[in-house]
Amino acid sequence: MKEFLRLPYDSSGYGDFGISYVGIKTIIHFQYMNEGVTTIGELHFAESLSIKVNGILNDQKKLPYDLVMIEAYDNQRYDDFYVYSFMLSGSDFQFDVIAKGCIFKESIERSSLIQDN
Repeated sequence: MKEFLRLPYDSSGYGDFGISYVGIKTIIHFQYMNEGVTTIGELHFAESLSIKVNGILNDQKKLPYDLVMIEAYDNQRYDDFYVYSFMLSGSDFQFDVIAKGCIFKESIERSSLIQDN
């Protein structure tokens, strides 16, 4: 497993997150502070096969926070897919997405998946 993408750093930890999985597209939305402005980060996964969200601490891989790690997906049928794994600061959830690609986008717009309190 190697480092693929470094996520923006928020010293207070990330806020709420939401996941949309429609067809073969997965987006993970998460809230964080960027220079005092509430910002929504989005990880877009191309041609997703699956997503796993694991909140059981003793059943998780050891991962650094705020880094998307990548490893080859070991399946002869899907040789151009990868496993993207990460944890967000301030969260006990671990994310594993099997997909062809991953990109990060950020926005100060609201996300329909993250509710303001």
